[in-house]
This record gives sequence, C-alpha cells and structure tokens, in this order.
Amino acid sequence: VTKRLIHISTLQLLPQSAYSTLHLHKRVWMAPGDTVHYEVNDVAPDKTMELCLSQDWNSLENSLVSARIEYKADGLAPEGLDALILRGTRSVAEVELGCPSTEQTTLIAAPSGKLSKWRRPLRPISSTLKPYVDADRDAFDGVIAYELSLDYEWTHPTANTGSSTVIRMAGDDQIYEAAIEGQHTRVYAKKSGKTLGFRDARSLTDIKGFEPGETYRATVVLRHDDPKTLENFRHSECWIEWSLKSDLAPRCFGTRQGAR
Repeated sequence: VTKRLIHISTLQLLPQSAYSTLHLHKRVWMAPGDTVHYEVNDVAPDKTMELCLSQDWNSLENSLVSARIEYKADGLAPEGLDALILRGTRSVAEVELGCPSTEQTTLIAAPSGKLSKWRRPLRPISSTLKPYVDADRDAFDGVIAYELSLDYEWTHPTANTGSSTVIRMAGDDQIYEAAIEGQHTRVYAKKSGKTLGFRDARSLTDIKGFEPGETYRATVVLRHDDPKTLENFRHSECWIEWSLKSDLAPRCFGTRQGAR
C-alpha cells in the first residue's frame, strides 16, 4: 500500500493579528484507514477558522481524505482573571466566562469560589509635615528634605483571621524619583508601644503577634525634597489585609439581576 503525504493547515482569523502567529501547518504520511489527531489551542469564539487539506506534489496518485472538527471544553474558564475582589459585604462582581463557540454542545456553568483574604482601607487619623534633619549629615548637598508622617489605627478582628497580616501603601513611585527620598512603615501596639514590624518598602508583609480585640497603629513616613508632593499624600489610604483561617464561599448567580 502506497502512503500519501498529506498537508494539514489551519488559520485562525483575528482582526489586527498577523497570520504567521495564528497559522498551524502539519505533514503526515497516511495509508488507507489511517486516522490522525491534531490539537489547535488558539481557537477564538465567533471568529472564522480556515482548514485546508492538501496532498503533497510528490504523492502522484489520487486520494480521498476527510476531516472532522471537534470542539472540546475542559471547563468554562474566567477570561483574564487572576483574583476576584468583592468591595464590601453586599457587593456584586461580574466574571466573564470564555468557551469554544458551537451550536451542537450545551454548556452548563456551575461556578464556585473561595474567599481567602479580607482587606479593608484605612484613612490617616493624623498627619505631620516637617523638615527632615539627619543627625549624621549637616546638609544634603544644599537640598532641604521634608518628611510626612501618616498615622493609621485599627482594632484587630476577634474571629476567623489567620496569622498573616499585610500593610500596603501606594504611591511610592512618586516618592522614589526624588533626589532625597524615602518611605518606611512601622506597626506597633497602641497600648504598649511594642513594635510588630518595620520595613522600608511599600508593603509590610506577614506581620505576626496581633492579639484579637487589641488596637494597633501603623506609622508611614514619606520623605521628599518637594513639600507640595508630600501634601498630595496627606490623606492617602493604606490597606490592611488579613488571611482567613477558613475560606468563605461566595454565592454565585447567572445574572446581575439574580444577584440583586
């Protein structure tokens, strides 16, 4: 039995996309009764895909080849979703699901999820802007530096919080571009003054030692040579994030109206 060399080509058509990045070309030797399978990963819903079968010029005799296209969905997948954030205890978040487009298959979505962290914003209870004096240096090459201190306060939760706590402060990209700059955060107990964490960075991660029901404070210090830049941060929020001992299961609905 003489085998034939068959070319299989697929091309997914997408707007403003180069054909070379979406083209798949395979060659296979086939005899009567042979079946081959190829997987095409880059399939776009509701967009045209071209499929071409051809026999190599070196295979001289005629042949009859048929092709069948099957859409396989291993499950509906959220499109471009790394993490889901619900803003408040009664908020609604929409998640777009992507799957192959076919009229011959009925797909049933049964979404589920787990909330593993709790994050809340904190606004400063006080702020102080003053010139910064370094005892080790008489002057910063003639440049006067300024220091903004922001104080945040909260009461540690009494239930369902794990051992990991994170303090996040945004905006340091505008701080670090200065000739005289700096940012550090100190977390301490309000009553005893005991320090639980200190770091020169935008995030103070994995802080331990909190007692349920106790009051704590975080002092964020920003330094810059322009006091107007620091004034922009006087009312800046920071975020405190707790890990949860047990995951919370959110309720899922097919439509936003159903969630209401």
